[in-house]
Amino acid sequence: MTFNTLNNTGTLDITGGTQTFNGPTLGTGGLTVNGGTATINGSYSHANTNVAAGTLTFASAPALANFTQTGGTANFNAGGSATNINLSGAGSTLNVNGGTLIATNFTQSGGVFDGAGAFSATTLYNVTGGTQTGTGATILAPGSTYTPGTTTLGRSLIVQGTLNENAGDTLTIAAGRTLTVNGTLNNAGTITGAGDLVTALGSTFSLRSEEHTSELQSHSFISY
Repeated sequence: MTFNTLNNTGTLDITGGTQTFNGPTLGTGGLTVNGGTATINGSYSHANTNVAAGTLTFASAPALANFTQTGGTANFNAGGSATNINLSGAGSTLNVNGGTLIATNFTQSGGVFDGAGAFSATTLYNVTGGTQTGTGATILAPGSTYTPGTTTLGRSLIVQGTLNENAGDTLTIAAGRTLTVNGTLNNAGTITGAGDLVTALGSTFSLRSEEHTSELQSHSFISY
C-alpha cells in the first residue's frame, strides 16, 4: 500500500505487508509497527511512534515527539529529532545510518543501538542495558549527565556535559573507539580498554578521590 499524504489523528497499526509513505505523514495520533515493512519517504511528524516488530525506515529526517521501540528494526537514514526515545527489548535494533539523530531524552534498557550516523542527547542519557555499537559517535550535550556504571563503550562517545564513573564500576573503551571529554569527567572507578581517551584543554578531569583509587589503562591518553 502506498500513501501520498496522510493526516493521522487516530492510531495507525501496521501488522504486515509493505507500506510506503511518499508524501507528508503528519498528525497528533500514533503510528505503530507490529509487523511488515513501513518506509517513510516524506516528512514525518507524529505524537507517538512505536515499533514492536517488523521494520520502520525513515528515509528523511522525522520530527518525533515520543518514539518507543520494544522489538523489530528502526532505521534513521538521515537523522532526525525526538523529544523522547525509549529503546528496550532483546530483539530491538535501532540504526542511525546517516545524518544526526537528536533527542532531548534517551533511555535504553535493552536492544542494539547501531549505525554510522551521529546521535546527540541534549538532557537525559540513561543506558542501563542492551548494546551500543557502530562507527558513528554519540554526543552528550552541555548540561547532560551520564553515569555509565560497568559497561563497554562499543561506540565513540563525546562528552560535553558530565560523565561520572562511580567507585567499583569499570568503563571499558573498546578497540577503535574514543571517549572524548570536552566537559567534566569524574572517575572514582576504573577506565580501561584498548580504545582512546581524549581530553580537551579546559575540561575537568578527575581520576582520583580521597577514598578510591582510580586507574586509567586506555590504549592512548591525549590532551589537546
